[in-house]
Amino acid sequence: MQIAYFSNQFPQKSGHGISRYSQELFSELQRARSKVTLIPTATWSDLSTEEIEELKSRSGLVFAPAGRRITPLVWNLTNLLPIESYIPTIDAVHALSLGYRVATKKPYIVTVHDIGPLTHPEFFKNKPPWIMRRALEQMISRNGPIICVSHATADDLSHFVRSRYNQDITSRISTIHEGVRKDFFHQPESDPGSKSFKSLAPYFLSVGKASPRKNNVRVIKAFLKVAEEVPHNLVVAGGVGWNDSSMDHTIKSSKFAHRIKHLGFVSESDLKQLYRGAAAFVYPSLFEGFGLPILEAMAAGCPVITSNISSMPEVAGEAALLVNPRSIEEIADGLLLLAQDEDQRVSLKMKGQSRAKQFTWEKTAEAVLTVYSNL
Repeated sequence: MQIAYFSNQFPQKSGHGISRYSQELFSELQRARSKVTLIPTATWSDLSTEEIEELKSRSGLVFAPAGRRITPLVWNLTNLLPIESYIPTIDAVHALSLGYRVATKKPYIVTVHDIGPLTHPEFFKNKPPWIMRRALEQMISRNGPIICVSHATADDLSHFVRSRYNQDITSRISTIHEGVRKDFFHQPESDPGSKSFKSLAPYFLSVGKASPRKNNVRVIKAFLKVAEEVPHNLVVAGGVGWNDSSMDHTIKSSKFAHRIKHLGFVSESDLKQLYRGAAAFVYPSLFEGFGLPILEAMAAGCPVITSNISSMPEVAGEAALLVNPRSIEEIADGLLLLAQDEDQRVSLKMKGQSRAKQFTWEKTAEAVLTVYSNL
């Protein structure tokens, strides 16, 4: 069986989110040595020419001939330029996200990470809902397998389709969790590419682009409530988002601004070091399709504070402090507890690493192969 593995995030530099998912799943499916041949395809890449050629040689990556602008436009409006027109040997298509319609007449599999633009549009202002709605309607009509990365996402999807389209798709959904890479569990003997963050210790760590969904402002306000009682800094790591001004204002207007370190985007090697050195990882997001940073922090031995809503309890289990993400007081109480209670910190570290070991990319790939075989 040959499957077109469609993901614009597969040939991207970021290494986070859907990019991480598509790359890790591809690698594990390749290692599985099954009778399935994957042919990665995308409409564009932000890699250099040399990096693209290397990736093509290693993975067999094929780009849509019409490019990043024409292809999505044509696919959103018509069934022209189907994937099989430029990869004629394929038996099926697997879209690694519900981004936009994908033209194909072949059996069609979709991974759904979340339907946030449809259910929580206030958090996704840069993603017009109609584009995902078109992709969703195509997925419904094609009657193929659907992979959801969490039960929370599966429930959201089933409820939305039932309420808006009066259709029951639950029998088509397979919930297949993401995995965490093994290298997050291990302290490297030497990693010349990573920085030292010892000068920031002790510190709490928050990761994610500045946006209302990531709840950065409440995290900062919670830290400010406990700053007089603990010696810790707050380290915020993440790329530029669309709520930077609000976060920056909250920081600059505080007398503890000098103890809040906004690092911006950090490399993966630096992120691992930050996880390992933090007194706690605070991740009270307001909405997540899965929440992989929770597992990465746990694997690295960092105690976790996260939300008691959306997919976070499903991922964290009983190995994290679960708080109401809209309560600054609850977030602050969690920070204070982990700053002052060494026994609690050690307990969560042990529980967290045990929990993270339950989520492997091998398990993810095995379950996805079962979906393929059922075609």
